Amino acid sequence: GITCGTTEELSNVSNQLARSGFKPIIDSKYTLNELPNALAYMREGKHVGKIVIEFWLGAMVLIRITIVEDDEDWLEIISSSLEENLRNEKHEISTIKYENHLQTINKLIFLEPDLAILDINMANSSRAGIRLAEEIKEKMPDLDFRFLSAQKEKDKDILRDVAKFSGEIPFEKADFRENMDLFAVFISNIIRKK
Repeated sequence: GITCGTTEELSNVSNQLARSGFKPIIDSKYTLNELPNALAYMREGKHVGKIVIEFWLGAMVLIRITIVEDDEDWLEIISSSLEENLRNEKHEISTIKYENHLQTINKLIFLEPDLAILDINMANSSRAGIRLAEEIKEKMPDLDFRFLSAQKEKDKDILRDVAKFSGEIPFEKADFRENMDLFAVFISNIIRKK
C-alpha cells in the first residue's frame, strides 16, 4: 500500500523534485492494451525501475501543455481559457511561474510537455523566453514551442528569433486579451496535428 501526506507536502516534494532535475528510472513502457504483459513482467520481478502504462485516450494520445509566464494573472487567464475551450481535446495543462532559467528548465524537464507556451518578455527581459527556448531545445529537442508577446509591434526582430523554434508568429497578447477563444482554437489546431 501507499501512505500519502497532505496536499502541501506533496506540493513541496514535487517542487523539490523539479528543482533537483530528478527523473525516475524507466524500465519499460506498455500501452493500456498491453497491461496483462506489463503485469506478468512485474510479477517476474526482473525489472529495474518503473514500469509505465501509457494511456491512450480514444485515437489520440494525451497532449501535455505547459505554460511558462512570469505574470500569475496571465497564467490563470491562459490556463483557465484553454481548459474551458479544449474540452474536446485530450490534454493536460500545467503552468510554471517563471522566476529564473534553471528553475524553469528543471520543471519543464520534469513535466515532459509536448507543447510549451512561453512568454517572450519575462522578468523584465525582452528576450527571456527566447533564451529559455534556446536552452531547453538542447535538452528537449522534440519539444514544440509557441510564444506569447506584448511587444511584437515594437520589436520586429522578435519574428526572426521566434522563427528558429516555430514556423508560427508569436501570439500578440493584445490580440486575444478580449477573445481567448481565438487563442484556444489555435492551440486546439496544434493538438490535432500531433
